[in-house]
Amino acid sequence: MVGVGCKSRNTSQASKMVDGNVLIQQTGGTIMGIEAGCINEKKVTVTGNVDVKISGGTVEHYINGKYDSSHVEDEVIDGSATLELLGAAADGGYRVTPLIEHFDKVTIKSGAKIAVEGDWTVNDYDGKYGITNPKPNYMNAVTDIPFFQVKELVVEENAALALSQKHALIEGDITINGQLGLARYDGIYAGIGKYVRTLTAEGTAAGEGTLFPFKGALYGKPNYSEFSTPKVNEEYVYALTEGSDMTLTLSQQDTGLTVERKNTSVPGQDVWYIAEASYHVLYDFKSGTFGAGLPDGFEAMLPVDDETYKMGETVTAIPPEKLTYYDEETGKTWIFDGYDADSKVVNEENLEEGFGSDDNLYIKFSGTWLPLDDAKVNVAPVDIPVYMGGNDGADGVVNGAGGIESSTSLPTPGFTVKLNGKTVEDLDELTFR
Repeated sequence: MVGVGCKSRNTSQASKMVDGNVLIQQTGGTIMGIEAGCINEKKVTVTGNVDVKISGGTVEHYINGKYDSSHVEDEVIDGSATLELLGAAADGGYRVTPLIEHFDKVTIKSGAKIAVEGDWTVNDYDGKYGITNPKPNYMNAVTDIPFFQVKELVVEENAALALSQKHALIEGDITINGQLGLARYDGIYAGIGKYVRTLTAEGTAAGEGTLFPFKGALYGKPNYSEFSTPKVNEEYVYALTEGSDMTLTLSQQDTGLTVERKNTSVPGQDVWYIAEASYHVLYDFKSGTFGAGLPDGFEAMLPVDDETYKMGETVTAIPPEKLTYYDEETGKTWIFDGYDADSKVVNEENLEEGFGSDDNLYIKFSGTWLPLDDAKVNVAPVDIPVYMGGNDGADGVVNGAGGIESSTSLPTPGFTVKLNGKTVEDLDELTFR
Protein backbone atom coordinates (compact mmCIF):
# COMPACT_ATOMS: atom_id res chain seq x y z
CA MET A 1 0.00 0.00 0.00
CA VAL A 2 1.29 3.46 -0.88
CA GLY A 3 -0.60 5.57 1.68
CA VAL A 4 -3.78 5.78 3.67
CA GLY A 5 -6.03 8.66 4.76
CA CYS A 6 -8.72 11.08 3.67
CA LYS A 7 -6.37 12.26 0.94
CA SER A 8 -5.04 9.13 -0.76
CA ARG A 9 -2.70 9.70 -3.65
CA ASN A 10 -3.64 6.47 -5.42
CA THR A 11 -7.41 6.99 -5.29
CA SER A 12 -9.71 8.98 -7.57
CA GLN A 13 -12.48 10.20 -5.28
CA ALA A 14 -15.93 11.60 -5.91
CA SER A 15 -17.23 14.41 -3.78
CA LYS A 16 -18.02 12.97 -0.33
CA MET A 17 -18.82 14.17 3.18
CA VAL A 18 -18.22 12.35 6.46
CA ASP A 19 -20.77 13.75 8.87
CA GLY A 20 -18.95 12.74 12.06
CA ASN A 21 -15.55 11.45 13.15
CA VAL A 22 -12.94 9.46 11.22
CA LEU A 23 -10.63 6.82 12.75
CA ILE A 24 -7.50 5.70 10.90
CA GLN A 25 -5.69 2.69 12.37
CA GLN A 26 -2.49 0.88 11.49
CA THR A 27 -1.70 -2.40 13.26
CA GLY A 28 0.90 -3.84 10.88
CA GLY A 29 2.40 -3.82 7.40
CA THR A 30 4.52 -1.19 5.67
CA ILE A 31 3.14 1.97 4.06
CA MET A 32 4.77 5.06 2.58
CA GLY A 33 2.79 7.59 4.61
CA ILE A 34 -0.41 8.40 6.45
CA GLU A 35 -2.40 11.47 5.40
CA ALA A 36 -5.23 12.20 7.80
CA GLY A 37 -5.78 15.67 6.31
CA CYS A 38 -8.34 16.42 3.62
CA ILE A 39 -8.18 19.17 1.01
CA ASN A 40 -10.76 20.28 -1.50
CA GLU A 41 -8.96 18.92 -4.57
CA LYS A 42 -9.69 15.43 -3.26
CA LYS A 43 -13.34 16.33 -2.66
CA VAL A 44 -13.58 14.97 0.91
CA THR A 45 -15.07 16.87 3.84
CA VAL A 46 -15.02 15.69 7.49
CA THR A 47 -17.34 17.54 9.85
CA GLY A 48 -15.90 15.91 12.99
CA ASN A 49 -12.50 14.83 14.24
CA VAL A 50 -9.86 12.68 12.54
CA ASP A 51 -7.99 10.37 14.93
CA VAL A 52 -4.99 8.28 13.91
CA LYS A 53 -3.89 5.28 16.02
CA ILE A 54 -0.74 3.33 15.19
CA SER A 55 0.04 0.20 17.21
CA GLY A 56 2.27 -1.73 14.79
CA GLY A 57 3.83 -1.88 11.37
CA THR A 58 6.03 0.66 9.63
CA VAL A 59 5.41 4.11 8.19
CA GLU A 60 8.31 5.00 5.92
CA HIS A 61 8.18 8.76 5.34
CA TYR A 62 5.59 10.83 7.22
CA ILE A 63 2.45 10.84 9.36
CA ASN A 64 0.32 13.81 8.33
CA GLY A 65 -2.65 15.29 10.21
CA LYS A 66 -4.15 18.61 9.21
CA TYR A 67 -2.43 20.57 6.48
CA ASP A 68 -0.12 23.42 7.33
CA SER A 69 -0.70 27.14 7.04
CA SER A 70 -0.12 27.09 3.28
CA HIS A 71 -3.31 25.02 2.88
CA VAL A 72 -5.58 26.79 5.36
CA GLU A 73 -7.98 27.93 2.67
CA ASP A 74 -8.38 24.32 1.48
CA GLU A 75 -8.65 22.65 4.90
CA VAL A 76 -11.93 20.80 5.32
CA ILE A 77 -11.55 19.01 8.68
CA ASP A 78 -13.91 20.85 10.98
CA GLY A 79 -12.68 19.16 14.17
CA SER A 80 -9.26 18.20 15.50
CA ALA A 81 -6.59 15.83 14.18
CA THR A 82 -4.92 13.66 16.84
CA LEU A 83 -2.31 10.90 16.80
CA GLU A 84 -1.83 8.08 19.31
CA LEU A 85 1.29 5.89 19.17
CA LEU A 86 1.13 2.55 20.96
CA GLY A 87 3.34 -0.49 21.47
CA ALA A 88 7.01 -1.10 20.79
CA ALA A 89 9.21 -2.98 18.35
CA ALA A 90 8.88 -6.75 18.11
CA ASP A 91 12.04 -7.22 20.18
CA GLY A 92 10.77 -4.89 22.91
CA GLY A 93 12.94 -1.99 21.77
CA TYR A 94 11.97 1.30 20.21
CA ARG A 95 9.67 1.40 17.20
CA VAL A 96 10.98 4.01 14.77
CA THR A 97 8.52 6.58 13.44
CA PRO A 98 9.15 9.15 10.70
CA LEU A 99 8.21 12.84 10.64
CA ILE A 100 4.98 13.69 12.49
CA GLU A 101 3.30 16.82 11.12
CA HIS A 102 0.19 18.99 11.42
CA PHE A 103 -1.50 17.40 14.45
CA ASP A 104 -3.44 19.14 17.19
CA LYS A 105 -2.23 16.54 19.70
CA VAL A 106 0.26 13.67 19.71
CA THR A 107 0.15 11.12 22.55
CA ILE A 108 2.71 8.44 23.34
CA LYS A 109 0.51 5.93 25.12
CA SER A 110 1.43 4.01 28.27
CA GLY A 111 3.65 1.01 27.45
CA ALA A 112 4.83 2.47 24.12
CA LYS A 113 8.51 2.91 23.15
CA ILE A 114 8.70 5.30 20.20
CA ALA A 115 11.70 6.88 18.48
CA VAL A 116 10.72 9.73 16.15
CA GLU A 117 13.47 10.22 13.56
CA GLY A 118 11.94 12.25 10.76
CA ASP A 119 13.49 12.08 7.28
CA TRP A 120 10.96 13.98 5.16
CA THR A 121 11.25 17.48 3.72
CA VAL A 122 8.71 20.16 4.69
CA ASN A 123 8.35 23.84 3.83
CA ASP A 124 8.90 26.02 6.90
CA TYR A 125 6.99 29.13 5.77
CA ASP A 126 6.92 30.55 9.32
CA GLY A 127 10.68 30.16 9.78
CA LYS A 128 10.49 28.47 13.18
CA TYR A 129 12.46 25.35 12.43
CA GLY A 130 15.48 26.64 10.52
CA ILE A 131 16.76 25.64 7.11
CA THR A 132 18.76 22.49 7.85
CA ASN A 133 19.08 21.05 4.35
CA PRO A 134 18.15 23.50 1.58
CA LYS A 135 17.19 22.00 -1.78
CA PRO A 136 16.91 23.86 -5.12
CA ASN A 137 13.31 22.90 -5.75
CA TYR A 138 11.99 23.66 -2.26
CA MET A 139 11.18 27.01 -0.68
CA ASN A 140 12.35 27.18 2.95
CA ALA A 141 13.03 23.44 2.90
CA VAL A 142 13.55 21.72 6.28
CA THR A 143 14.43 18.08 6.81
CA ASP A 144 15.53 15.77 9.62
CA ILE A 145 13.10 17.11 12.23
CA PRO A 146 10.82 14.90 14.37
CA PHE A 147 7.78 17.21 14.57
CA PHE A 148 6.36 19.90 12.31
CA GLN A 149 3.42 22.08 13.37
CA VAL A 150 2.37 19.80 16.24
CA LYS A 151 0.30 21.74 18.79
CA GLU A 152 0.55 19.47 21.86
CA LEU A 153 2.69 16.52 22.99
CA VAL A 154 1.85 14.06 25.79
CA VAL A 155 4.08 11.22 27.02
CA GLU A 156 2.03 9.07 29.37
CA GLU A 157 3.28 7.24 32.45
CA ASN A 158 5.29 4.09 31.58
CA ALA A 159 5.78 5.36 28.02
CA ALA A 160 9.12 6.28 26.41
CA LEU A 161 9.82 8.80 23.65
CA ALA A 162 13.28 9.14 22.05
CA LEU A 163 14.34 12.09 19.87
CA SER A 164 17.65 12.11 18.01
CA GLN A 165 17.12 14.91 15.46
CA LYS A 166 17.53 18.67 15.76
CA HIS A 167 14.75 21.24 16.09
CA ALA A 168 12.33 19.22 18.26
CA LEU A 169 9.67 21.92 18.58
CA ILE A 170 6.09 21.67 19.85
CA GLU A 171 3.95 24.71 19.04
CA GLY A 172 2.01 24.45 22.31
CA ASP A 173 2.17 22.56 25.61
CA ILE A 174 4.04 19.39 26.56
CA THR A 175 3.19 16.94 29.35
CA ILE A 176 5.90 14.42 30.27
CA ASN A 177 4.87 11.71 32.74
CA GLY A 178 6.97 8.96 31.17
CA GLN A 179 10.53 8.86 29.86
CA LEU A 180 11.89 11.54 27.56
CA GLY A 181 15.00 10.40 25.69
CA LEU A 182 17.21 13.02 24.05
CA ALA A 183 20.40 12.16 22.17
CA ARG A 184 23.80 13.47 23.19
CA TYR A 185 27.17 12.85 21.57
CA ASP A 186 30.57 13.71 23.06
CA GLY A 187 32.17 14.02 19.64
CA ILE A 188 35.44 12.74 18.25
CA TYR A 189 38.94 14.20 18.20
CA ALA A 190 38.60 16.76 21.00
CA GLY A 191 34.85 17.11 20.73
CA ILE A 192 34.38 17.49 16.98
CA GLY A 193 30.73 16.86 16.17
CA LYS A 194 29.59 17.14 19.81
CA TYR A 195 25.88 17.83 20.29
CA VAL A 196 22.99 17.70 22.75
CA ARG A 197 19.46 17.39 21.36
CA THR A 198 16.72 19.47 22.99
CA LEU A 199 12.93 19.70 23.13
CA THR A 200 11.22 23.09 23.09
CA ALA A 201 7.59 23.87 23.95
CA GLU A 202 6.21 27.21 22.83
CA GLY A 203 3.60 26.73 25.56
CA THR A 204 4.12 25.32 29.06
CA ALA A 205 5.64 22.08 30.37
CA ALA A 206 3.89 19.85 32.93
CA GLY A 207 4.13 16.36 34.40
CA GLU A 208 6.52 14.26 36.47
CA GLY A 209 8.80 12.36 34.13
CA THR A 210 12.34 11.10 33.67
CA LEU A 211 15.09 12.38 31.39
CA PHE A 212 17.12 9.72 29.58
CA PRO A 213 20.11 11.13 27.66
CA PHE A 214 21.04 8.38 25.22
CA LYS A 215 24.10 7.75 23.08
CA GLY A 216 23.92 9.63 19.82
CA ALA A 217 26.10 9.17 16.75
CA LEU A 218 27.87 11.40 14.28
CA TYR A 219 27.15 8.90 11.50
CA GLY A 220 24.74 6.00 11.51
CA LYS A 221 22.00 5.23 14.01
CA PRO A 222 21.99 6.30 17.67
CA ASN A 223 21.58 3.78 20.48
CA TYR A 224 18.20 4.67 22.00
CA SER A 225 18.67 2.30 24.96
CA GLU A 226 22.25 3.20 26.01
CA PHE A 227 22.49 5.83 28.74
CA SER A 228 25.00 8.59 28.04
CA THR A 229 26.18 10.42 31.15
CA PRO A 230 25.45 14.14 30.69
CA LYS A 231 27.65 17.02 31.74
CA VAL A 232 26.86 19.72 34.30
CA ASN A 233 25.00 22.71 32.76
CA GLU A 234 23.86 20.82 29.64
CA GLU A 235 20.35 22.07 28.74
CA TYR A 236 17.68 19.67 27.46
CA VAL A 237 14.15 21.11 27.66
CA TYR A 238 12.77 24.63 27.17
CA ALA A 239 9.28 26.03 27.83
CA LEU A 240 8.63 29.51 26.46
CA THR A 241 5.36 30.41 28.21
CA GLU A 242 5.01 31.28 31.88
CA GLY A 243 3.26 28.72 34.09
CA SER A 244 5.28 25.50 33.76
CA ASP A 245 5.45 23.04 36.66
CA MET A 246 7.18 20.02 35.11
CA THR A 247 9.69 18.02 37.14
CA LEU A 248 12.21 15.71 35.51
CA THR A 249 14.34 13.10 37.26
CA LEU A 250 17.53 11.79 35.69
CA SER A 251 16.82 8.16 34.85
CA GLN A 252 20.14 7.01 36.31
CA GLN A 253 20.48 8.46 39.80
CA ASP A 254 23.92 7.16 40.81
CA THR A 255 25.76 9.60 38.54
CA GLY A 256 25.99 12.40 41.10
CA LEU A 257 23.88 14.51 38.73
CA THR A 258 20.32 15.73 38.74
CA VAL A 259 17.88 17.69 36.56
CA GLU A 260 17.03 21.17 37.82
CA ARG A 261 14.88 23.96 36.46
CA LYS A 262 15.77 27.61 36.09
CA ASN A 263 14.21 30.67 34.55
CA THR A 264 16.40 32.56 32.13
CA SER A 265 16.46 36.28 31.43
CA VAL A 266 13.98 35.62 28.61
CA PRO A 267 10.49 36.40 30.00
CA GLY A 268 8.56 33.21 30.64
CA GLN A 269 11.31 30.86 29.46
CA ASP A 270 12.11 27.92 31.72
CA VAL A 271 15.07 25.60 31.18
CA TRP A 272 15.60 22.06 32.48
CA TYR A 273 19.33 21.43 32.77
CA ILE A 274 21.90 19.15 34.39
CA ALA A 275 23.26 20.11 37.82
CA GLU A 276 25.42 18.46 40.43
CA ALA A 277 23.21 16.34 42.69
CA SER A 278 22.82 16.87 46.44
CA TYR A 279 21.63 14.12 48.76
CA HIS A 280 19.70 14.15 52.03
CA VAL A 281 20.44 11.98 55.07
CA LEU A 282 17.99 9.53 56.65
CA TYR A 283 18.18 7.83 60.05
CA ASP A 284 16.50 4.73 61.39
CA PHE A 285 16.66 2.78 64.67
CA LYS A 286 16.48 -0.96 65.22
CA SER A 287 16.66 -3.37 68.12
CA GLY A 288 19.93 -5.20 68.63
CA THR A 289 18.16 -8.10 70.35
CA PHE A 290 16.96 -10.88 68.06
CA GLY A 291 13.19 -11.03 67.86
CA ALA A 292 12.64 -7.86 69.93
CA GLY A 293 11.17 -4.72 68.41
CA LEU A 294 11.60 -1.15 69.60
CA PRO A 295 8.88 0.68 71.55
CA ASP A 296 6.90 3.33 69.69
CA GLY A 297 8.65 6.24 71.37
CA PHE A 298 11.89 5.77 69.45
CA GLU A 299 10.60 7.35 66.24
CA ALA A 300 10.43 10.75 67.92
CA MET A 301 14.13 10.44 68.84
CA LEU A 302 15.38 10.07 65.26
CA PRO A 303 17.87 12.82 64.36
CA VAL A 304 16.95 15.23 61.54
CA ASP A 305 19.59 16.65 59.20
CA ASP A 306 18.38 19.56 57.09
CA GLU A 307 21.62 19.80 55.10
CA THR A 308 22.31 18.22 51.71
CA TYR A 309 25.61 16.73 50.60
CA LYS A 310 27.32 16.35 47.23
CA MET A 311 29.38 13.48 45.86
CA GLY A 312 32.69 13.07 47.69
CA GLU A 313 31.62 14.93 50.83
CA THR A 314 31.78 13.23 54.24
CA VAL A 315 28.65 13.03 56.39
CA THR A 316 29.08 12.59 60.16
CA ALA A 317 26.24 10.81 61.92
CA ILE A 318 24.22 12.88 64.40
CA PRO A 319 23.85 11.05 67.74
CA PRO A 320 20.42 10.92 69.38
CA GLU A 321 19.79 13.55 72.04
CA LYS A 322 19.76 10.85 74.72
CA LEU A 323 21.72 7.62 74.79
CA THR A 324 19.30 5.90 77.17
CA TYR A 325 15.54 5.51 76.91
CA TYR A 326 13.11 4.31 79.57
CA ASP A 327 9.91 2.76 78.29
CA GLU A 328 7.17 3.26 80.88
CA GLU A 329 4.87 0.68 79.32
CA THR A 330 7.34 -2.22 79.66
CA GLY A 331 9.50 -0.81 82.44
CA LYS A 332 12.62 -1.46 80.37
CA THR A 333 15.60 0.81 79.86
CA TRP A 334 17.21 0.83 76.44
CA ILE A 335 20.82 1.77 75.68
CA PHE A 336 22.03 3.27 72.38
CA ASP A 337 24.70 0.95 70.93
CA GLY A 338 25.80 3.19 68.03
CA TYR A 339 25.32 3.50 64.26
CA ASP A 340 26.45 1.19 61.50
CA ALA A 341 29.16 3.84 60.86
CA ASP A 342 30.25 7.05 62.56
CA SER A 343 30.54 8.76 59.16
CA LYS A 344 30.06 7.99 55.47
CA VAL A 345 31.38 9.43 52.22
CA VAL A 346 28.75 10.30 49.63
CA ASN A 347 29.48 7.89 46.78
CA GLU A 348 27.73 5.29 44.68
CA GLU A 349 28.45 2.54 47.21
CA ASN A 350 26.88 4.39 50.16
CA LEU A 351 23.80 5.79 48.42
CA GLU A 352 20.62 3.83 49.16
CA GLU A 353 16.96 4.10 48.26
CA GLY A 354 14.63 5.55 50.87
CA PHE A 355 12.13 3.65 52.97
CA GLY A 356 9.02 2.00 51.55
CA SER A 357 8.17 3.15 48.03
CA ASP A 358 10.66 6.06 48.13
CA ASP A 359 13.16 5.24 45.37
CA ASN A 360 15.20 8.44 45.76
CA LEU A 361 18.80 8.02 46.90
CA TYR A 362 20.03 8.95 50.37
CA ILE A 363 22.89 8.52 52.81
CA LYS A 364 21.42 6.35 55.56
CA PHE A 365 22.57 5.69 59.12
CA SER A 366 21.08 2.79 61.07
CA GLY A 367 21.30 3.01 64.87
CA THR A 368 21.02 0.04 67.23
CA TRP A 369 19.45 0.03 70.70
CA LEU A 370 19.83 -2.71 73.34
CA PRO A 371 17.75 -3.43 76.43
CA LEU A 372 19.84 -2.68 79.52
CA ASP A 373 19.68 -6.37 80.45
CA ASP A 374 21.62 -7.22 77.28
CA ALA A 375 24.20 -4.46 77.63
CA LYS A 376 27.73 -4.89 78.96
CA VAL A 377 28.37 -2.36 81.72
CA ASN A 378 31.88 -1.23 82.63
CA VAL A 379 32.48 1.07 85.63
CA ALA A 380 35.93 2.62 86.11
CA PRO A 381 37.13 4.98 88.87
CA VAL A 382 38.20 8.48 87.88
CA ASP A 383 40.17 11.10 89.85
CA ILE A 384 40.92 8.76 92.77
CA PRO A 385 43.79 10.24 94.84
CA VAL A 386 47.04 8.31 95.01
CA TYR A 387 48.83 8.64 98.39
CA MET A 388 52.54 8.11 99.01
CA GLY A 389 52.08 7.48 102.76
CA GLY A 390 53.50 9.29 105.76
CA ASN A 391 53.82 13.04 105.54
CA ASP A 392 54.32 13.17 101.73
CA GLY A 393 50.62 13.59 100.97
CA ALA A 394 48.99 13.09 97.58
CA ASP A 395 51.21 12.35 94.61
CA GLY A 396 48.61 12.15 91.83
CA VAL A 397 45.26 10.80 90.70
CA VAL A 398 44.04 7.81 88.71
CA ASN A 399 42.70 9.15 85.39
CA GLY A 400 39.90 7.80 83.23
CA ALA A 401 42.27 5.58 81.27
CA GLY A 402 43.53 3.88 84.46
CA GLY A 403 46.89 5.68 84.51
CA ILE A 404 48.32 8.01 87.16
CA GLU A 405 48.53 11.72 86.52
CA SER A 406 50.54 14.16 88.62
CA SER A 407 48.30 16.39 90.74
CA THR A 408 48.82 18.71 93.72
CA SER A 409 45.11 19.23 94.36
CA LEU A 410 42.58 16.98 95.97
CA PRO A 411 40.04 16.13 93.22
CA THR A 412 36.47 14.89 93.62
CA PRO A 413 36.41 11.12 93.08
CA GLY A 414 34.08 9.74 90.41
CA PHE A 415 33.46 7.00 87.87
CA THR A 416 33.14 6.59 84.12
CA VAL A 417 30.35 4.28 82.99
CA LYS A 418 30.55 2.55 79.63
CA LEU A 419 27.81 0.51 78.03
CA ASN A 420 29.06 -1.79 75.28
CA GLY A 421 32.27 0.22 75.16
CA LYS A 422 30.59 3.63 74.79
CA THR A 423 30.76 6.28 77.51
CA VAL A 424 27.40 7.33 78.97
CA GLU A 425 27.50 11.13 79.21
CA ASP A 426 24.09 11.94 80.71
CA LEU A 427 23.90 9.39 83.54
CA ASP A 428 22.64 11.05 86.75
CA GLU A 429 22.40 8.01 89.02
CA LEU A 430 24.05 4.60 89.16
CA THR A 431 22.69 1.75 91.32
CA PHE A 432 24.58 -1.47 92.00
CA ARG A 433 22.53 -4.56 92.79
